[in-house]
Amino acid sequence: MQFYKALYDDEREIDGLLKNFKEKPLVICCCGGVGVATLLWAQMNKIEIAALADNDFDKQNKTILGYRINSVDEAAKKFGNDVNYITAALIKKYNINRQIYMQLRELGIRNLNIYDRTFIEHPLWGEGRFDYYRIRKENAYKIILHEGEIDNVIKLLQDELSVCVYTKMLSRFFHGYYYTIDESNYDYGGYFDHDFFSYDKGEVLIQCGVFDGQTIMEFKSLCPDYEKIIGIEADQINYLNSLYVTRERDIRLMLNAVTEERGWVSFDSHGSISRITDSGDIKVQGIRGDDLNVKPTMIQMDIEGGELNALKGFKNIIKECKPKLAICIYHSVEDHWRIPLYIHELVPDYKFYVRNDSRANNNQETVLFAHI
Repeated sequence: MQFYKALYDDEREIDGLLKNFKEKPLVICCCGGVGVATLLWAQMNKIEIAALADNDFDKQNKTILGYRINSVDEAAKKFGNDVNYITAALIKKYNINRQIYMQLRELGIRNLNIYDRTFIEHPLWGEGRFDYYRIRKENAYKIILHEGEIDNVIKLLQDELSVCVYTKMLSRFFHGYYYTIDESNYDYGGYFDHDFFSYDKGEVLIQCGVFDGQTIMEFKSLCPDYEKIIGIEADQINYLNSLYVTRERDIRLMLNAVTEERGWVSFDSHGSISRITDSGDIKVQGIRGDDLNVKPTMIQMDIEGGELNALKGFKNIIKECKPKLAICIYHSVEDHWRIPLYIHELVPDYKFYVRNDSRANNNQETVLFAHI
């Protein structure tokens, strides 16, 4: 009976701690991966954040979601016992939890105000329980960890419309909901018809992801004096549906996947959302753009998340020819910073723009454009 009574008392004590925890703002101590997840968790549970704190000098004075990272001493002296403190570190990593606990006690912070990660993981939180391994899979978590890279991309964008569209699309990923962006933030230019692009006689297009061939015909209409068009499509049905374009002058289709390295790859064949994947139902020959022996003036890609690897296979062509680029970045949140920063690394002189085509998928199809 004493065991059951003790358990009951423990639950009452936990309930009291929960109440106290929610009544005061929170200082999150330790601003690594667990700290970022704790910040997101607190926001989801409508817990007010007083400050972030860390003893790592390299993190101090940086910001996460607009919160400046203080030293632990600075936060304790500023807020005292008017707030709660939580050590958000990996449980046994370098014994950080105990170190900060003792540091806060020496600064006069009472025990009741100090919690660690295990407290917010307690089952009595119910559906609001902290789940680090779930949170770290969410797009919001990934965005916070890469705020620096995102800021660098924004600095590369050439106009206010690009910044507006780019940040709105990241906001969609961050909040996990979708909405139709304002009419002023989209256009009907597709991949090619934009004021920042100009075309001459003898254009050479390489299109990765042909789908039904209509995009190739759009380019042909815009650039009737093109020299050559090469379309690369890995889905056999899409390839067969697009063969009609080869009746036109100097248009060639290839049944291949565009990859970083040559070799056979697994491919999931599902029409408009076909993609390279380890669990794919068919095998397709992968080719590198650098092996095509073509000097393109433009490269366009919409290959369901395979864009970055494909760009790596085009590395030498892009550095040498500096073609115009129209690259989809909406298939994963990471592509919003990985793709532009990779292209910028190859050719620092590229000018970048971001647009959404309002006709496609509730304005979700975000494209990165680049030219010299």
